[in-house]
Amino acid sequence: MTANDDTRLAGSEVDDIFRCVEQAINDVGFDAVTLDDIARRAGVSRTTIYRKLGGRDALLAAFIHNSFRRSTSELRGIAAGPGPFAERVEAMIVQAVVIVREHPWLQRQLQLGMSAHSLDLIRAGCNRVSEATLIDMLERAAAGGAWRSPAPLRELVEWVSAQVFYHAVREPEDIGEIHRIVRTYIMPVLRIGGPAPEAGMAEKVDLIYRQVMALGNVPGGAGGR
Repeated sequence: MTANDDTRLAGSEVDDIFRCVEQAINDVGFDAVTLDDIARRAGVSRTTIYRKLGGRDALLAAFIHNSFRRSTSELRGIAAGPGPFAERVEAMIVQAVVIVREHPWLQRQLQLGMSAHSLDLIRAGCNRVSEATLIDMLERAAAGGAWRSPAPLRELVEWVSAQVFYHAVREPEDIGEIHRIVRTYIMPVLRIGGPAPEAGMAEKVDLIYRQVMALGNVPGGAGGR
């Protein structure tokens, strides 16, 4: 497909554009990538991309959504699987860390740091996954009387997402260590399994989170050493 071909894009061509989005992000960074960067790598015109997928932010949002499509199925499988409620929630959070690590472009951008606007785009994509997985599971548990949220649910899940981002870039933590961190620091805040968190723990975690966010770095995480 040439740069002058402004006809409709087939599904395979959209996949090619998404691959070019990832290449452009790796080359110039999420904050700096432009529609022209992507069009040049894809060998199509900027107008072609705009007509099919929208402007820069719409294209990046579509790319993020496409990147996490398989992740939603994986996490739903864990939610519907066997085992106690607490074990399934822990497994979902650990798997979310693994999923971020399976996307090197995302892991690298989190390590380098991004603007608040870029983080908002990525959070929006992650929130779509959370709505269909962890939030759905917790809402069902709350409705059935198996769990009571200690805070507004979506705020709580957004805090969990911040922990996922934080620990996804803290290699070489292995899976066993991630399970330990989730079980020790995150699950008590969710009030799922084990003893209730010590007095003041939520305030301490929130303070760390806000301090790191103020630095413009990766969202803060519990269990840092």
